[in-house]
Amino acid sequence: MHQDALNITLSGKVKIFDKRYNSQFSINYELKKDNKPTINNNAILIHYIGPTKPWHSWGEYKSTEAFIHAKNNSPWVNLPFLLPKTSMQYRYAAKNMFNNHYKCKGVKDLFLYFLSKIR
Repeated sequence: MHQDALNITLSGKVKIFDKRYNSQFSINYELKKDNKPTINNNAILIHYIGPTKPWHSWGEYKSTEAFIHAKNNSPWVNLPFLLPKTSMQYRYAAKNMFNNHYKCKGVKDLFLYFLSKIR
């Protein structure tokens, strides 16, 4: 359903929850050099916004530890992290690999990014 239709239909009927239940965080904040936002310690649900998600193979940061802990204690413990498939994902994978000092993986993802752009 279109978002505008939902907004009109549910106008005045929606209870707004405390922000602890929708603590938004972009893993790509980790790419910033200074003034990195952090996840609030009283967050109950973390909504990972942006193109990089904690289930991506390149989303390995302290900010994804809560997700990793939950995954490791779930029926999905043995599912592998998702590898990049699109040019945008290769680009973000390369940025994050370089940021985490995985230079060889970063070069590989950057190469695959350029390769995906010329196909």
